Parts: sequence; structure tokens; C-alpha cells
Amino acid sequence: MTTDQFQIIDAHVHLYRDTATEKQALPIRGRRDRDRWGNLERLIPYLDREGISHVVALNLFPTGLLRRLMTAKLPNSLSGDALANAQLRIEQDLADRMRQQNEWLCRAAQAEPRIVAGVGIQKLLSPSEMADEVRLRASQGARGVKLIPGWYHEFPNDRAFWPMYEACQELGITVTSDTGALGLGRHMSHPDDDNTICYGEPILFDDVLEAFPRLKLVMCHFGSAFWDQRVALAQRFENLYFDISGGFQARGFTARDGDRALGEADAVRVMRTAGIDRMMFGSDGPHVMVQPALEQFFRLDLSDEERRMILSETARRVYGVP
Repeated sequence: MTTDQFQIIDAHVHLYRDTATEKQALPIRGRRDRDRWGNLERLIPYLDREGISHVVALNLFPTGLLRRLMTAKLPNSLSGDALANAQLRIEQDLADRMRQQNEWLCRAAQAEPRIVAGVGIQKLLSPSEMADEVRLRASQGARGVKLIPGWYHEFPNDRAFWPMYEACQELGITVTSDTGALGLGRHMSHPDDDNTICYGEPILFDDVLEAFPRLKLVMCHFGSAFWDQRVALAQRFENLYFDISGGFQARGFTARDGDRALGEADAVRVMRTAGIDRMMFGSDGPHVMVQPALEQFFRLDLSDEERRMILSETARRVYGVP
């Protein structure tokens, strides 16, 4: 079988409303407008050109950036209760905007069947509100929930997420989380502690997997930092899956987390140890382009059956791609 004969599902993509919004969110130096594909204006021609049948679009809501911009506009004269109330209004506004972006993504997926919606969840919402948001978006066709612990400085084993995990388990909604060294920093409750922590360290999901044995959980960036923890967890939990977005470290290819990432030479052996049937291809686009990731993938010494699993079959099972 030639490489052109495989169906490809990109299980890790972030989408924007239009080219202008993508440029604002991703001001990548030197990138031409014609090469910007992570938006509804250009997505389908890009998928056709690259031979990709579907994308799993994971909501990427820039809470930290927006919070800083909104806080900077507050009058310097505010203090005490007035400042606290203003900050509360900002948090409420951010929560509303996140909901609106989830709504937009679900509507986009309804209009274009090649898009699978994975909505964003954060502790901008209360525990019950997070569960309600999952139920609402599931009724609108969402098939996944996206967590980014490192960006939002939220531990995935925080019990505030428990009602949301329970709702996802009941509804068959997949929880997909960034894992790796993103957001490595000091613990918020101990800002003077010199010991750094990582909110997205895979081992933090141990409690989640124990408590929700029927929850489909996807850890992104399989080969990134802490890959050994992912392998160990895979051997204990049958409901754990991975995408390989970010790739594997090699000459000419800088993987997610760089020198801390799994090397390309060991990728096949380690993936087989964790379970090839747990792996899904993902680009992490449009920040990165899909072609280098696919070229690395097809360099790996995998069988055609293993390639089919990673490129499409596992994503069909995990996300219910038609």
C-alpha cells in the first residue's frame, strides 16, 4: 500500500473563524496568508490538498491573554470592593466568551461534517456549570472536551472537575487534555516556593482514570516530556488513548518539549509498548503544518495495519468520526 492510499484523520487541530482571526491569534513571522489554513475560510481546500478526511477541532480559548488585556483597562483608582467587583465581572465575561466560542465551534461542525467539535472547559465555570456546559454542547453535536492544564494553571485531578468528568462518562464524550511541560511554573498557592510544578504532568490523571473507568481520556503529545508516565498509565488503564501531535525528536525535526521528547528512533518500540491501538495522528495545526508531521510518521517502521490504526481507525472509535 502506498502512503497516498491511507485515510487520514487529523485528531488535533485548532480552528479560527477566519484568516484575520487566525493571524491575530498566531502572528507567526514569515507565514503567508495563503498558507494559513486553520480557519473556516480555507480549511476544506487545505484538507482536500493534504488528503485529510476529517479534523478533530479542539477549542483553544486564550483566557490568560484576554484576562491581562481586560485587567490592564481597569482604572488605577479602583481598590477594595470596587476592584474585586470589577475583577469578578472580568471572570464572568471570560466565561461567557468561552461559552460563545464553544457555541460557534459546534455550529461550525454542524455545518461541515468533516469537522468534529471538541469544546473547551475551564474553571471559569463552577463544577455544576462545567457539567451543564458539556451536556449542552453534546446536544449540539460536540464529541469531545478539551483541557489545557498548563495554560490555565488548573490541575486535572482537582475535584471541581469531577461532575464534568461524570457527565462526559455518561454521555460518551471524550476528554482530551494537553499533557507535557507546557506551563511549567510555581504552584499558585505557594508562589515563593522554588520547586516548580507541571499542571499537565500525566501522572496527575491517575485519580481521574481510577474514578472514571468508562471515561475515554486522550493525552495529547504522546512523545513529549513525561512520555514514560504515559506508557506506565497505558499499561494500567484500558480507557486511556493518545495523539502523537508534536512528533518525536530527530535531526531536522524539533518535537514538542524538544530534548525532553521521545526520540524518533525509539518511537515505534515505545508506541507498541503503550499500545498501537491507543495512538492517533495529530498535527497540532495550524501553529504547525501537517506535512512535516506526516513525513516523519511515514518514516516510522510501522506495518500498514498499524498505520491505518493511527491514521484513522482509532480516531473513529474514540471520537465517533462517521
